[in-house]
Amino acid sequence: MSDNPNKTYYQRVYRQLHASEQFKERLITMNHTPNHTQTKKHPRSSAYKAAATAVILAAALPTGAYAANHYWGITDFFKQSGKELPKEAGHLIETDLAQTPKPSDTNGASDAISTPVTFTVREALCDSGTVNIVIEAKAAESGKYLLVPDDCTTETDSVETLGIHEDISIGDYARSKCLEILYISSGFAPDSPFFPGACHISAKSIQDDTLSVFISADREASDTDLNTVLSHTIRPASGTETITASSSFLLADKSTSRTARYRPKNSGDIPGTNAAIQSVTIEQTEVFTYVDIYYQNAQAVPGDGGLYFSVSDGSGTEWEERSGRGTLQLADGTYCLRLCYDKMEFPETCFLNVFDGFGESVYGEIELERGIGE
Repeated sequence: MSDNPNKTYYQRVYRQLHASEQFKERLITMNHTPNHTQTKKHPRSSAYKAAATAVILAAALPTGAYAANHYWGITDFFKQSGKELPKEAGHLIETDLAQTPKPSDTNGASDAISTPVTFTVREALCDSGTVNIVIEAKAAESGKYLLVPDDCTTETDSVETLGIHEDISIGDYARSKCLEILYISSGFAPDSPFFPGACHISAKSIQDDTLSVFISADREASDTDLNTVLSHTIRPASGTETITASSSFLLADKSTSRTARYRPKNSGDIPGTNAAIQSVTIEQTEVFTYVDIYYQNAQAVPGDGGLYFSVSDGSGTEWEERSGRGTLQLADGTYCLRLCYDKMEFPETCFLNVFDGFGESVYGEIELERGIGE
């Protein structure tokens, strides 16, 4: 598969996002670059379109005593997405995490310099498939800065983007309050056990100098204890050099899970292709339901499974996908694509809908049945 179709697809996807043109182009370039070890194609998933490092802003909380003593937590961000965190997952949320901040200058030197913004992980939630964290970015000096998510807005954008209900641009708002704009970015460092290029990031403006940043990413490692490394940037609107910092903490996976295995009721052969479904595993944790689809595809380019899937029930209604890890190629040549859904009960039967890598050609559906005794 050539790069040009990939780039065309991502241009179509990111045109829907509210972000600077420079940021969109960076996302397009990042995501259409070939990856020989894994692919992250979810062209039919609205959840995944939002997941490719795009920052989504919501309304700001009121300023004052409430805002000063409250941060938006994981349950708040889940509610904001329209899907509440299952009650049984609440006890898995970790707080009071021991963190190691490591500020550095633009050259990467680990000098103990002071930064205008501090980053604190307030909450973390981990299960076998994903990690969700909330970071509080707070200006060290009150009344001096306006914190804005990096690459999400420009100074000419309305402050409505930040949830401030005034008919004024971000730049004019900052000048009217004598505030300096700082563009803030947080994410997983490349050496974290997650997929940093395919995470969902949301930001909530608490008050002018405070942002709550929510990051959700798919896990790459299966270890119970995960050494999590975060990268932060502070970019002054004045054009001075960007300040970088990192922080780390140990995250424990305390979740439990149940699994059920499914196989094609009839033939697993996919019509119109040389590919075939081997099996499907559905795993349920306290947080999410994960669907792992194992298949062979002789026509696939090495490292690229070339197919995309969705799951529907007996009435033809598609399950609402939250995210997906993408496609991995196993040592024996088998491909595995993982999809993530809200927590649900195991069905006795379900249907696997098969598409090409861009979601434009429909190959058909395959009925799956739960294994005996599963």
